[in-house]
Amino acid sequence: MVKRRRRNGFMVGVFVTVVATLAAMGAIRIALDGPPASTRPIKIGLLIARTGPLSVADRNVEKAQRLAIQEINTAGGLLGRPLEAVTADTMSDNAVALAEVQRLLGREKVPAIFGCATSGCRKSVRPLIEAADAGLIYPYPTEGIEESPNILYLGSAPNQQIIPVIKWSMDTLGRRIFIVGLDGVNARIAARLVRLQTNALRGQVVGEEYVSHTTQDFGTVLARIQAARPDVIFNFSAGTINGPFTTALRGAGIMSNHTPVMSFAVTEDDIRAIGPLLMAGDYVVQSSFNSIRTAESEAFKARLLRGFGPEVPVTAAMEAAYVGIHLWARAVRDAQSVAWRDVRPVLGGLSFLAPGGVISIDPFTFYAWKTVRIGKITDDGQIDTVWDSSRPVRPVPFPTLLDPDDWQHALDRLYDAWGARWEPPLADARTIR
Repeated sequence: MVKRRRRNGFMVGVFVTVVATLAAMGAIRIALDGPPASTRPIKIGLLIARTGPLSVADRNVEKAQRLAIQEINTAGGLLGRPLEAVTADTMSDNAVALAEVQRLLGREKVPAIFGCATSGCRKSVRPLIEAADAGLIYPYPTEGIEESPNILYLGSAPNQQIIPVIKWSMDTLGRRIFIVGLDGVNARIAARLVRLQTNALRGQVVGEEYVSHTTQDFGTVLARIQAARPDVIFNFSAGTINGPFTTALRGAGIMSNHTPVMSFAVTEDDIRAIGPLLMAGDYVVQSSFNSIRTAESEAFKARLLRGFGPEVPVTAAMEAAYVGIHLWARAVRDAQSVAWRDVRPVLGGLSFLAPGGVISIDPFTFYAWKTVRIGKITDDGQIDTVWDSSRPVRPVPFPTLLDPDDWQHALDRLYDAWGARWEPPLADARTIR
């Protein structure tokens, strides 16, 4: 009996030792491999221009994205897991953006990337996004002429921004339009669209000039504006260049009460940085303004203030960036997967009550239905709505003024002229038609 008890005790000891060893090995494996998949964060990429000439607006876009992530995590996360943002600073440079997207998709293995501050950035990273079958959620207005199975376009399409403002401007401000743009794919294609639509409405584009982020002397541009005597200046410039350009206009005596500027990329952030009094009387066309007073917009501003104060004005791009993360999260929950091939079919048709109104995803183009708003800049830096479409407008990425093949040919010519890149050499200010 004693021997049997000893033997039993020995066997129990061996069993306990084996179990303990296996448990230790398991602990080591968990330590090496990380926590179980069910508890690991879901990483997503934020592609933000934290530095460089596009950073004034894009830094606040990141705040809106982080607010959405915070709200999702507070509500329990996604698929039982927290969201974790991996931020990449593009430095307002397409080459840097390309390298950062490679890192996000490769080393970080994110299933979706949110951001890109320009069309040149979007077009530069698109091949990588598509090759990885990941998602890019783009929050800024676009010139269109593009659809991708891997991109969700949440900024205004050309028929939700450029086309309606041409007729309004000709009816309200005058029929002679001068185009100035930050040289790049967006400004070049937008200018082509303006020329076509203006001619169709029997107006006149009386001049077309381009600048770069490094432009310091606006003498030639100003002289040509003065010689052309336009009724309105269409400004397709983005980022810090709007400050010196506005200052140069005023210094040359080109004032908003006689020759107003209609801007397509200027936001409340830019107005604050430049100075409201310099810009008062000019116009902006976007899908949403900080001055909109709805229950949703006021609540959104309050949440931003609590989370990221001091107070920042809510721009259309911030709204789109915030909505984009929530829509993607909703699609992930419905699909029970973060893989883009599973998420994309669910995204089509989804809607979100945003600060500026309802935003819906068109299931055919994967652009957003959005409201069109034209606003006038006031002395205190706000943008007062002077016209709106009263309801969301269906997106049309390829304006019918040209066949899709002709639009694509125009893009191809730009790409080839710029040395197989989506941005021109810095010193290139030629007009490519």
